[in-house]
Parts: sequence; structure tokens; C-alpha cells
Amino acid sequence: MERGSTESVRHKFSCIFLIVGVAVSGGADSMALCTLLQKHRERTKWPEKVIALTVDHGVREESAKEAAEVGRWVKQLGTLRNSSCD
Repeated sequence: MERGSTESVRHKFSCIFLIVGVAVSGGADSMALCTLLQKHRERTKWPEKVIALTVDHGVREESAKEAAEVGRWVKQLGTLRNSSCD
């Protein structure tokens, strides 16, 4: 693929997706992904917003506490948060 066409695809992609959502469970992999997306946004100004999605599924007793901890961490990172608790 020619460099020009790669840049064209990248430009089209960045124009379409202005908000990126990432599911954050509190595990190392999802927290790393959220961190990388936020750092990328700060460096490149794309996407306009990163939204962390956390679900308190209520399956385990500690799930509400874990979801709240993820919310605090995400807020410190500077990422928007949408938490579903019901």
C-alpha cells in the first residue's frame, strides 16, 4: 500500500470516529488500553473524547466497590466515564 493511501485511510478514520468508548473492567489489559487511548488523545487530539464504560454486574459482592474504584481511576486519568450500575 502506498504511503499516500495509508494517510488517506487514517484521515478518513479519524474524521468518522470522534468519540471512542472502551470497556474498563479494572483488569490490567482494559486499564492499559484506556491509558493508551487517553495518552494518544492528549498527544494527537484524536479522538475528541475517550469514554470509559464500566458495568457493575452485581454478580459478586465486591463488584460495586470495584466499579467505583475503576471510576475514580478513570477520572484521575482524565477520561470521561459512563457507569451502568443496574
